[in-house]
Amino acid sequence: MELLNIGFKRIFLALLALIGLALFYGLQEFDFVSWQFRFNQSFGGAMEPGTEVNFIISRLVRFLANDLLCILLIYALFNNRRFVIFGFYVQLFGLVVLFPIYIYLTLNAASNAEYSALVPLYRLVMNPILMVLLIPAFYFQQKLKK
Repeated sequence: MELLNIGFKRIFLALLALIGLALFYGLQEFDFVSWQFRFNQSFGGAMEPGTEVNFIISRLVRFLANDLLCILLIYALFNNRRFVIFGFYVQLFGLVVLFPIYIYLTLNAASNAEYSALVPLYRLVMNPILMVLLIPAFYFQQKLKK
């Protein structure tokens, strides 16, 4: 069984990454600037005037944490430097391209219908879907080389 051959350190790192991802999932509505929960601050909930900066910073913290934890998981699973570097490139793409688009559209959505249309983008950006999709891709690439 391959899981037993990866070593205690990598199993510990994988568990740490999974626990961290679960923790940040639970903190979806947490405002990391004012250190409080702001339920429904996006996607249909009225955002209080003047909280846009808090919203952006909180989303940025969550985005970076999710992606870095997924990169840690990729390292723990594969122990391959190329895979980790590629993960950082995917994170950079998300940070430079997808995240600003998401923030702009979210802050400028005027109605609940517009918020609803943003749900797929929200899931792509704020949940580490791109990173998680890398895991089976790396697995199959590794299997093809063997």
